[in-house]
Amino acid sequence: MGKIVKGIMSVLFSSVSTLVIGLIYQPLLARLAGLELYGEIAALLAWYGILRTVFGLGMFDAIRKYVSDQINEDNNNILIISLFMPIIVASFFYLLMVVILNLFDFFGFINEYKNLFYILGLSLIFANMWTGVRAILYSYHKEDSVVKFDIAIKITNNILILIFVILNFNIYSLAYAFLITGLIKIIFTIVLWKKIIKVDFNFKKILNPQSLLYSKKILRFGIMSVPGILSAQILYKSDILLIDYFLGSSYTGVYKVALTLAEKLWMVPKAVQSVIFHNSSELWGQNKFKELSKIFNESLKYTNLFLILFGVGLFVLAEPFIILVFGNDYALAVSSLQILIIGTFAFGLARIFLSTYSATSWLRVSQIITIVVAIINIILNFVFIPLYGIIGAAIATSFTYFLMLVLALFYYFNNDLKFLVQYNFIKMTGLTFSFFGVHYSLNFLFGGQSLIAILIMSFAGLISFIILGYLFGLFTKQEYEFFKNLIK
Repeated sequence: MGKIVKGIMSVLFSSVSTLVIGLIYQPLLARLAGLELYGEIAALLAWYGILRTVFGLGMFDAIRKYVSDQINEDNNNILIISLFMPIIVASFFYLLMVVILNLFDFFGFINEYKNLFYILGLSLIFANMWTGVRAILYSYHKEDSVVKFDIAIKITNNILILIFVILNFNIYSLAYAFLITGLIKIIFTIVLWKKIIKVDFNFKKILNPQSLLYSKKILRFGIMSVPGILSAQILYKSDILLIDYFLGSSYTGVYKVALTLAEKLWMVPKAVQSVIFHNSSELWGQNKFKELSKIFNESLKYTNLFLILFGVGLFVLAEPFIILVFGNDYALAVSSLQILIIGTFAFGLARIFLSTYSATSWLRVSQIITIVVAIINIILNFVFIPLYGIIGAAIATSFTYFLMLVLALFYYFNNDLKFLVQYNFIKMTGLTFSFFGVHYSLNFLFGGQSLIAILIMSFAGLISFIILGYLFGLFTKQEYEFFKNLIK
């Protein structure tokens, strides 16, 4: 369990750093860009996320899976393949994108953003090289070696976007920033390869029979995982894109604030999911179902506790926080954020189930659930956004997050999946509603919209959460002592 905890803590540190960076960067960008440009950037980021999924072709998960399978063997071939396969795949899709864009241009369907996608596509080729090295290091439980580089990349990218916005590059600010950070990723890739992996760049090994066999396996798994990953991206981005289509950039900018803050609650689920994937795959391959059940249930417990603490806290403090940090122009995001937070509880737990399904023998199940939910999400957004605006988008998205969890649970309880779920639903629900009641009452009586008031309410919320969690029996004595020392 030590390497799993270490991995989760490393990725969590990266996630917390990303959270802090985002809470500084996003308000600055929102204020500097203004509603219109901020909304345009949000829409372009949504398209970029979908494009990144296509260019990635599931390489990150595929490499982690097959390198993890070879973890006890000295096999340099799979490491060489793992580095170059993502580059080859991304280059293929870049050429395909160029052909498609020029065909659209020939028939008069393209606009002035064609060159923008050329730059973004090129940055994705560079990024895929970094993907290969990250996946290898994750497989060897060296997540901590990647963290500082990931943080440096995020900070650099955010600073560059802000600089280009100030210099009035408008929507191209995003493309230029991604291109420069893509070049930085190449440098980091070379550094980590030479420092940790220490395998010579032997191009001949790419074409030998064993390497070709690994290439085929990685490519097959990647292609098989794409429908699920792409559907997940569409699920995450469809509300933004459809708001931009129906309501325009200004409303997109407002909703982006709500969505950005709600996504910050994915921090722990995302960190846990990224680490338990290759660990679950490794334990499954060794038939260690008891250990698999243990890491699954601990992941489920700590993910839910985190969501209760920060989800309820943000729900109660949503209005003063948004107004203070983003400004009055984004006050309309409050209700959407609160609705999205409700759905995020279910989504965080669903990610643990689906990640475990994907890492073991039920990749197709995870994909089908995600595809079904994504389709329903698009349909609901099409109906609700014209009727209820950004509130409708939040309702549609939150509902589909709950549907994802329901489908994941339905499959578990109707099949023999060889890992045991031990989840105290009654106690977790009791803690959620009790904590909400206490925190809401304290904020109603003593809260305010100043920074000091928000900090005091946040600290009061943390103390009440720890006390209630202990009273409900959800913290062990060691965990309770940890929280006490944390406060001190």
